Amino acid sequence: QKDDKAPNTTVIVKDRFTVNDKIREMIIFFKEKKEANFTDLFEDSYSVGEKVTVFLAMLELLKKQFLSVNQEEEFAEITISVKAGAEELSYEELINGKSEDYN
Repeated sequence: QKDDKAPNTTVIVKDRFTVNDKIREMIIFFKEKKEANFTDLFEDSYSVGEKVTVFLAMLELLKKQFLSVNQEEEFAEITISVKAGAEELSYEELINGKSEDYN
């Protein structure tokens, strides 16, 4: 007996940017703006995967001591800012590990 159903397929759409792309963008953005709300990092058009990519880039910049986060109280907006002294670091210095001085 012939099965007329098409096989289940999943289409994986490539994200418009990588974690490294977003790291570069965030460095430029925060060197200019100095501070932003967490929600400002995400555009409405981002897919779930792209939101995860942005979040991973932010976590990497926190780990590298370029950014710091603050939340005044539970459920309040999260504010992200450039850590004092870190704004002088370049993308290459951050990626190559020269950010330890700002721990």
